[in-house]
Amino acid sequence: QQQLQAYASNLSGMAGGLGAQLQSIEGKIEQVRAEQAAARAAAIGAVRILGGALPPFAYGPKDDWFPWGQCTWYVASLRNVSWNGDAWQWAATAAAAGMSEGMQPRAGAIVVFNRGGAYSQFGHVAYVVGVNGPTSFTVDEGNYYSLGVVDQRYIGSLAGVEAFIY
Repeated sequence: QQQLQAYASNLSGMAGGLGAQLQSIEGKIEQVRAEQAAARAAAIGAVRILGGALPPFAYGPKDDWFPWGQCTWYVASLRNVSWNGDAWQWAATAAAAGMSEGMQPRAGAIVVFNRGGAYSQFGHVAYVVGVNGPTSFTVDEGNYYSLGVVDQRYIGSLAGVEAFIY
């Protein structure tokens, strides 16, 4: 990369302009990463918890590259999530990563909700903390009510459920 940067610094015209744009973009990326790290450091105290839900990272530190306060961020703080993507993509990406899935609620599972309907265009994920019956369960979740809010909610049917990741 250093050789390419040295070569690019000798370019002129359009190629030289692209090199300068690349350096500017790299600087902005570093700035955003620093801001995200600061937000993560401040996030634990900034989370609002409703209904006795588990706090983020309740089981210890996890690798987490999801945006702070989102449902994906919260669930990834409780489970070892080795995949990435929006919530609606989690069932397919978890299956591709070798995780087992099904349509039976189980405590400790991740529930993936379809996008649309009661959920956003990005879908929704939550952590199952209790099972009340074959189609009813209780979840802890982030960003159902608003960004940075963690809550506990009863789900009475499988409507909107795409899959459970075990």
